[in-house]
Amino acid sequence: MADWLTALAAQHLVQHRAVMVSVVASYGSAPREPGARMVVTMEAVSGTIGGGALEYQAIADAKALLQSGGAAFVRDYALGPKLDQCCGGRVMVLFDLFTPDEAHTIKAAQGDGSTHLITKLGCDAPHIYCQPDDAKALVKAGKVVALLDKAGKPHGDMRVDVADVGAVVQVLGSPYAPLYMFGAGHVGRAVARILSTLPFDVTWIDSRAEAFPPSPIEGVRRLVTQDPVAVVESAPKDALYLVFTHSHPLDFDITAAILKRGDAAYCGLIGSETKRSRFLKRFRDDVGLDETQIGRLTCPIGLGGPQGKEPEVIAIAVAAELLDMVRSLSPITEENAL
Repeated sequence: MADWLTALAAQHLVQHRAVMVSVVASYGSAPREPGARMVVTMEAVSGTIGGGALEYQAIADAKALLQSGGAAFVRDYALGPKLDQCCGGRVMVLFDLFTPDEAHTIKAAQGDGSTHLITKLGCDAPHIYCQPDDAKALVKAGKVVALLDKAGKPHGDMRVDVADVGAVVQVLGSPYAPLYMFGAGHVGRAVARILSTLPFDVTWIDSRAEAFPPSPIEGVRRLVTQDPVAVVESAPKDALYLVFTHSHPLDFDITAAILKRGDAAYCGLIGSETKRSRFLKRFRDDVGLDETQIGRLTCPIGLGGPQGKEPEVIAIAVAAELLDMVRSLSPITEENAL
């Protein structure tokens, strides 16, 4: 799954302007959490902030912004009788207009290493792509209405009563856990299709270019390499790994490299209990891994054990297991956000 800004530029800003509609705060019972987003153009809507009357009204407000070409703003929706909703909560929503011309700016900002997007509310030229120091200065000056992490989740409470022009600061980059998937066979293809729709930053690796499906899977990065162990060695800390190549010796080498690092958030190896036992013995005897390192291995894979051997059944069980692994995220603080 691509980060929101990359997806916005690639999918929606080719010919049309678009409004990014983001839930930046919620109070009480609400249909979606902060970080929920949808993209609204005059022709289509992608994503959801919870459906129902709230979303219907938000789409109407976004289309009004598309027509007027006005400035970004934050709107407060009470989820009560006015919207024919009985949630009783309150939702703060950011409406941010992007134009096709900005697709080039977004690409340039990503190329020069910009880490933050500042959206000034009520301004004709609202977007500033910048480094952490610029964002920190704005926060310290008290001009920030909301500070959002990579997943769009806020630090602190929304402040909508600022006297001067306020701003929303968003940390750029993928908010998703890095996941390295080795093997483009039937199981790999099924897993890739499901993971492309889920909150993971997926790199899909195989030595055989022809093993990948003819059409790319949106949100999944392909990598053809004859040295998958080098990919493991260069991966970031706390990455997730799935290993299901066409070769047991290759499975062994890749998994050994992952376990040797000792910092994988998840290391899943497809296989039976027999394969697990044989690999564990070799990890101890041939590679010299200790019990702590070996203890990071998950084999067989799949939440609760897949109820069948069909690739799609395995894929659903694996996706459920991965979601269970990453569901508890560290809360954002002003220090780690900036």
